[in-house]
Amino acid sequence: MSLAVITLATAAPFSRVASTAAATAPATELGSPEAVESLQTLSHEAARETPANRAPVMRSPVVVDNATVHAETADQVDLVVWALGSFERLGLVLPEFEVWLFTDYADCADPDDPARQRPGYMQHGAGKYTIFICGAEFTLLHELAHLWDHSHLTEPERARFLELRGLEHWKGVESARCGGEHLADVLAWGLQRGNARPSFIKPNDDDSLHDAFVLATGAEPPR
Repeated sequence: MSLAVITLATAAPFSRVASTAAATAPATELGSPEAVESLQTLSHEAARETPANRAPVMRSPVVVDNATVHAETADQVDLVVWALGSFERLGLVLPEFEVWLFTDYADCADPDDPARQRPGYMQHGAGKYTIFICGAEFTLLHELAHLWDHSHLTEPERARFLELRGLEHWKGVESARCGGEHLADVLAWGLQRGNARPSFIKPNDDDSLHDAFVLATGAEPPR
């Protein structure tokens, strides 16, 4: 697998649903309760749209190995290429997926809570994985880690990770007590180029994060 090969997939020019919606929004004073409610409504509607209708402005999706990348800038595509390489170099195999990168946080609103605009999240259904990213490096790695977990880890492996982290649940609880969130932050911490430290999971000292990374992946973190 070579990450150097990037091809353009045939596609019609994209148009941003958020821009169209904004044009029809009622005129309100910036920062007023009406404006905030209007923005939240637009965010909620955008989150309910299909990916094709929430497309970034880049004219064509870019196919990078097992990922179809819908991005607004070439830098965002480069980020995905680097992130995929980070997983590949450690032998962490990812399934085919789509990733949609945005610069506007309204495009990453929580469909069930429009006031909550997340830096990223993953959706899975009918055998298809889709990642939405409004954040940067750490967020992308975090969501790719969820993808790897969902498609790769076994229940015994998850149980060992929970035991190491002193947790009881893999999902369905707040992030601080959620094994899946711990795993995603641990992998993002170990694969990042920077030095961001997870703040919602504990313990988050270097030794604890290192041990969790090695247990989950069987490899040393390349940081």
